[in-house]
Amino acid sequence: MQVQDTLDFLAVPGSDHLREKDGLWAVLVWLSIIAARKQSVEEIVRDHWAKYGRHYYCRFDYEGLEPKATYYIMRDLEALVTDKSFIGQQFAVGSHIYSVAKTDSFEYVDPVDGTVTKKQVLAGESQKPGG
Repeated sequence: MQVQDTLDFLAVPGSDHLREKDGLWAVLVWLSIIAARKQSVEEIVRDHWAKYGRHYYCRFDYEGLEPKATYYIMRDLEALVTDKSFIGQQFAVGSHIYSVAKTDSFEYVDPVDGTVTKKQVLAGESQKPGG
């Protein structure tokens, strides 16, 4: 199975008894990449870092919140990260200082039924100053 075939399958809804169905597809994507490149995961990741730099990802799932609390959390978070003054702010993580380079929000369109979910994710890009 090639990566494109696997990605095409992502559009097919899965059964509800599997909570994080995308994890299964991620494994298939990785296996396809490993087979095509004939390299270890470490080699592939190091090649990626050398070409594109390191990527950091953090996900927060807020489940079981009251709808009103959820609304206020997302409203305040969106106001913070979409304010133009947020770009350029610096944050220290250990001995590293990161600067916010870009923030974004996107909408998701379900490829099966066309349902639109707006403001799906608030995302940001950061970089080390000078790099």
